[in-house]
Amino acid sequence: MRTLQSWVWVAIATVTVAGGTLAVADEARGAPPTAKSAAPAGTTRPTAANATVVRLSRLHHVAEREVQLGRLAQIGANRPETRAYGTELVKDFQALDERILSLARDLGVEPARLGTIYAGENTAALRREADDLSKLGAARGDAFDRQFWVVVAHDQLAAADMLLPVVGADLRLEPIVADLSQQLDASSRLAVSAAQPVSTTPPEAVPPPVVPSPDIPAPPVTPPLPSGAELPPVPGRDIIPPPGP
Repeated sequence: MRTLQSWVWVAIATVTVAGGTLAVADEARGAPPTAKSAAPAGTTRPTAANATVVRLSRLHHVAEREVQLGRLAQIGANRPETRAYGTELVKDFQALDERILSLARDLGVEPARLGTIYAGENTAALRREADDLSKLGAARGDAFDRQFWVVVAHDQLAAADMLLPVVGADLRLEPIVADLSQQLDASSRLAVSAAQPVSTTPPEAVPPPVVPSPDIPAPPVTPPLPSGAELPPVPGRDIIPPPGP
């Protein structure tokens, strides 16, 4: 995911992603989420009985969120590049999400459980995502497009963290994890070019230089005089009229 983590073309915004290992709800006992235990960097430690369900819930949320952003761009984007990108998000990640849900059924996990499991361990992330949607809903014109690319950058970087290994999860999930990771990377590359028209603030309008008309002669240019010299008198100019009667 090196490409995905390096594409934050900070010309539009500085995106800060909060890291950290998420607490996992102990679904088997019906207990509330417990504090995280010490784990090597890059891994999480849910109980082995629930690891597969937790992994599936994260994969489902990543794909579902990209579809949600894509549909929002199709409806609210101002630029054709942004709308086209939204269409690609819906097409690519909806197909992946269908595979995730089908795999969940094959493993004996009801798809309806996946959203509940994710919400139980990611309340802060869900609140941030809801705030992002509210801000996008209030934006209009190019402001919508600029804000959309900021949200996409933030979400796709966070999604890369959601694909980190979960100790004890079923290894049959790994092919879909690899495909989801590759699609996120491809989508991030496409976003770089699609966001270019609105990635920078347009320069201030500068008036064009004045070009003299060929019908109007240019004003005479007086060369500089030596120090102390004076211009000679011009006939008809500087003549003092005689005093009146």
